Amino acid sequence: MERRRPIKVNEAISRLMEFKTAGSVEYVHIEESYGRFLGEDIIADHHVPPFDRSPYDGFAIRSSDTAEGSRTNPITLKVVGEIGAGSVFPETVQENEAVRIMTGAQIPAGCDAVVMLEIVKEEMSDNEPYIILKRKIKENDNISFAGEDTKKGTTVAKKGTYITPGVVAVLATFGYKRVPVSVKPKVGIIATGSELLELDEPLQPGKIRNSNAYMIYSQVVRAGAVPIYFGQFCDDLDTCFHQVRDALAKVDILITTGGVSVGDYDYLPAIYGKIGANVLFNKIAMRPGSVTTVAEKDGKLLFGLSGNPSACYVGFELFTRPIIRTYLHASRPFLKKEMAFLGGNFAKANPFDRFVRGHITYQDGKLVATPVGLDKSNVVSSLAEANILINLPGGTKGYEKGMEVAVILLEDQEGTTFEALVNTEINSRRSRRHMNEKLFEIAEAPIQIDAVIQKVERREAGAITTFIGTVREWTRGKQTMYLEYQAYIPMAVKMLAEIGEEISEKWPDTKIAITHRIGRLDISEIAVVIAVSSPHRKAAYEANEYAIERIKQIVPIWKKEHWSDGETWIGDQLEKVPYESGKPNVKDVE
Repeated sequence: MERRRPIKVNEAISRLMEFKTAGSVEYVHIEESYGRFLGEDIIADHHVPPFDRSPYDGFAIRSSDTAEGSRTNPITLKVVGEIGAGSVFPETVQENEAVRIMTGAQIPAGCDAVVMLEIVKEEMSDNEPYIILKRKIKENDNISFAGEDTKKGTTVAKKGTYITPGVVAVLATFGYKRVPVSVKPKVGIIATGSELLELDEPLQPGKIRNSNAYMIYSQVVRAGAVPIYFGQFCDDLDTCFHQVRDALAKVDILITTGGVSVGDYDYLPAIYGKIGANVLFNKIAMRPGSVTTVAEKDGKLLFGLSGNPSACYVGFELFTRPIIRTYLHASRPFLKKEMAFLGGNFAKANPFDRFVRGHITYQDGKLVATPVGLDKSNVVSSLAEANILINLPGGTKGYEKGMEVAVILLEDQEGTTFEALVNTEINSRRSRRHMNEKLFEIAEAPIQIDAVIQKVERREAGAITTFIGTVREWTRGKQTMYLEYQAYIPMAVKMLAEIGEEISEKWPDTKIAITHRIGRLDISEIAVVIAVSSPHRKAAYEANEYAIERIKQIVPIWKKEHWSDGETWIGDQLEKVPYESGKPNVKDVE
C-alpha cells in the first residue's frame, strides 16, 4: 500500500502554478465576445468624448455676453441656429448670439458655455427667435470636454479581462468589430470506475450514475474552457493506460475522476508512472478532496480528482480552475475570498483545512454564509445549492452561528491573486466576532461588566476570567481627583481586535471581549473590562494578562491625570512618552 505525505493547500497551489501556461490569441466578432477573456490590452485610439459637447438640451452661448446679467438686468441673445446630436454648426457664434443645442451635440466655435433650457425664457421679435437670461453664466459651465471620460492612449481594458456587456460597450466605442480574445484551452474529461452507469441506464445493485463527468463538464465551461468528454473508462490498468495516453495527446489539460485513492482498483498512480509523468502531489491536508492528485507530462497537467462528488467539485475549483484562468491570461485567476457571518452552527472538528459547501445571502446589510446539506465528500445534493465554499482553517472546531468565517465565491468572475487568496488576515485566522455583537469596543458610557462577560459565554467554556481596571486615588504619592481618557477610536478598535486575533492564535480555544471607556472617570470608576472564556482556566488566566499588557503597548488611548494640585497628560498607557503640550496628534498613530 502506497504511503502518502499530505501537504498544505497553499503549498499544493504553489507547486501547481509553477507549471502554468498562457494560451494564444484569436479574433472573434464582437457579437461573439461576451463571456470570453481579452487576449490583448484595449487602448483608446481617440478621446472620449472626441469633442467638447453639451450634456443637456439648452443653448450654447458666449459666457462674456452674460457678465452683467441679473434679475434686474436681463440679457437678450439672438438664436442664430440649432444643432442636433450628430450635426455641427458651420459658423462661429458672434457677440450676443446663441445656438439651440441638443444633448451630445458638439459645442460650436465661439461658445464656451451652455445654459439649460429650463432657465431661459424664449420669445419672438420681428419673427426672429431670442432668449432672455437673468443671470451670469461662467466660462465652461455645462460642457463635457474632449477626453473627459477617456484620454487617447489610455488602457481601457486589460489583457485577461472577463468580457461583460460593459466591456462590449467599450470595445464598440473604440471600433473593435473583431475582438482579440484568449484561445480557450481544451480540457479532456475521463470518468473511471466499473461502478458507474450512464445516465440513461437503469439503476443496478452496487452501481451509481456517472454524475462527476457532467458536473466537471459544466465547471470547465464556467471556468472558460472547452470540455471534451472521452467517456467512461473501466478499471483495467492496460486499457486505462492507453486511453489516458491517447486522450492527453488531444487536449491541453486532462482531468480524470476516480481512481486516485490507494485501493487495489485505483490505477491512476500506476498510469502516471507508466507514462513518465512527474507527480507534483498526491495528498493534500484538506477535507474534502484529500486524495486530489496532480501530475505533469511534457508541460501538460493531469488532474486526478476524487471519485466522490463533493471532493471532485472542490478539487476542481481550488486547483484546476486557476490553471484554466491563467491559460486565458487572467491576472486574477483564483476565486475571490471574502468574510461573512456563519448562518448555522458547524461543530465538527477541522484537523485539516475544510471547505464546506454553503449558500451566501445578504441579511441586514451583512454577508451570511449557511452550510448546506451533509458535509460528506460523497454527498452530491448539497452542491445544487452551493454558491460558496466556507473555508475553516485546520486546527479549529466549534464554529457557532454568527461567527465570522472566510468564504470562497464560486460564481465570482472578478477573481483574485494567489497572494490575496492566502492572505493570513482572511485565510488563517479564526475570528470569534459575531454579527450581532461587538467584541471590541470603545465606550463613553459606564461599562456594564455582565454585558462584556455575556459576549464570551459558551457551552464549551470551563472558565471565564475577568479583568476590571479601575481609577485609583493615589499614584506615586500624588492624589488623583479624576482621570480623562481620550482615544483615536477607529484605530483603537482595530488594535483591540488585533489583540483578540493574537490571543486566538496563541490560545486557540479562547474567546475574548474587551471594552475600554473614554471621557471623564472619577475615582473607583471602571476604565476597562476584559473577559476571556476557555475550556481550561490556565489559558483564560494567561490570555487575560496578555490582553491588558498589549492594550498598554499598542492601543492609542491616552489619559490625563487631574491631581489635587494640577493636571498632566500621561502619554501612552505605559507612561513612557509624555505629551507636555497636550495629547498626541492623531497622525502619530495612523
